[in-house]
Amino acid sequence: CNLKGWIDIALEVPRADTCEFVAKYTKSWDYARIQAFLDAKPLGQEVDTYAPTVVPAEPVALGTVDLAAGRHVLRFQAVGHHPESKGYLMGIDHVIVK
Repeated sequence: CNLKGWIDIALEVPRADTCEFVAKYTKSWDYARIQAFLDAKPLGQEVDTYAPTVVPAEPVALGTVDLAAGRHVLRFQAVGHHPESKGYLMGIDHVIVK
């Protein structure tokens, strides 16, 4: 809940494959601008998750990546916030990897 705060999600990929990443966030009055990273490289665009009230956001396509078999790390990091936001919280409802 601080600037530069993050959450990591470990992904075990059984075989090399091309994977598409989609995230669904919640928006709120105290939420951050979020940047997703895959293996320390930015994935998709920064997303502002501020809204005056708590609301679900539309799914966001983060991108398609060729992944080697093995462990990968998907990180969501608070990189700033809207001028009207009161904090750096993140609401990550779900991530789809297909």
